[in-house]
Amino acid sequence: MISEIGLLFLTMGLVASSLSFFELIYKRFVSHTDYFDQVRLTNVIFLFILSSFLCLTYSFIKSDFTLDVISENSNSQLPIIYKITGVWGNHEGSILLWLLVMSFFGFIFSNNSSSPPDFKRAVLRIQNSLSFLISSFVVFTSNP
Repeated sequence: MISEIGLLFLTMGLVASSLSFFELIYKRFVSHTDYFDQVRLTNVIFLFILSSFLCLTYSFIKSDFTLDVISENSNSQLPIIYKITGVWGNHEGSILLWLLVMSFFGFIFSNNSSSPPDFKRAVLRIQNSLSFLISSFVVFTSNP
C-alpha cells in the first residue's frame, strides 16, 4: 500500500512540474504573462518528491518484497543502515534521489534567494521544467 502512495506522490510531482514546463513553452511562443506562482509550485514539487522518496525508503526498511527493486537489491537480514542506503544503490532509486536533490536545491533557492523577482521566477520555471523531464523519465521508464 505504501508503494502505491509513493507512486501517487511521484505522479503528483510530475503533474505539478508539468505546469511549469507547459507554461515555459506557452510563454515562449504565445503569451508573455505568468500563470503560476513558481515559488509555491517549487515548494509543492519538493514536498511531493520528498514524500515519494520517503515511501520508497520505508518500503526498503520494512523489506516490502512485492516491489521488484527491493527484491533485487535488498535482503531481510541486512542491518537497517544498509537497507536505507540500498534505496539509492540501484538505477531507479538513484534517479529518484537525483530528482529529490534537484528539487531540494530549487526549494532552497525559492525560499532564501535575494535575487530579483523576474530572475527568480525564470530560474524556478526552468528548474521545475527540468524536474518535469526527470520525473517523466522516472515514472515512465525507471519507476522504482
